[in-house]
Amino acid sequence: MAANILLDGGVVCIPTDTVYGLAASAIDEKAILSIFCLKQRLRSSALPVLVGSTDIAENYVQGISDEARVLADEFWPGALTMIFQSAGIIPDLVTAGTGKVAIRIPNHKVPLSLCEQTGVPIIGTSANTSGEPPLTNARDVEKYFSNSSLNLVIDGGVSKSFSPSTVIDVSSYPPTIVREGIISKGEIIDRCGIEVDKKQ
Repeated sequence: MAANILLDGGVVCIPTDTVYGLAASAIDEKAILSIFCLKQRLRSSALPVLVGSTDIAENYVQGISDEARVLADEFWPGALTMIFQSAGIIPDLVTAGTGKVAIRIPNHKVPLSLCEQTGVPIIGTSANTSGEPPLTNARDVEKYFSNSSLNLVIDGGVSKSFSPSTVIDVSSYPPTIVREGIISKGEIIDRCGIEVDKKQ
C-alpha cells in the first residue's frame, strides 16, 4: 500500500533508524512540492534522499571521492547523510538548484523496503515543520499532521534515536560536517582516520 501511494505521488510518514520521516518519490515533482507544503519549508532548502544501496546511490551522483567511499563503508547503512555532486537526475526542487544531492542509506527495514518496492529514490526528511523538533512516534505524527495532505502513517513504535542523521559534505576536500547528529565528528575521525572540517 505505502509503495503504491509513493508511486502515485503521495506522501507517507515512515519510521527510520533516526526519527520519523516524510517520504515521497524523489523524482516526482508534485510529490516533492507536497513535502515542502507539509513541512512549510522554503524551496531554497534542499531535501535529503534515501536509497537502498551504494550501487544505487552511484547512479545519482558523480565524482565520488576516496573519503566518501571510506565513510560509506563505515557508516552505511546508518545515520550518515552525505552530500555529493549531483549527476543531474534528481530534480532541482530536491537539490534547491545547488548541483548537490544529499543521500543516505538508512538502517531500517521500512525505508529500505519502500526503496526496493518502488524502484526509485525517496525523499526522507524529518516529520515536522521546519524549525520544530522532529517527531519520534506515530501517534504524535498523526496528531501533528491531522489536517494535512499526508496520505499514510506507518507505525514503527517509538524511534530508537531522538536525533537526526549527521550530514557531511563530501563534494570537496576535506569533507565538512554540515550538521552534527547521532554520529559525532570525533567518531568519524576515530573510525575512518580521515580529515574532517565542521561548518562554523
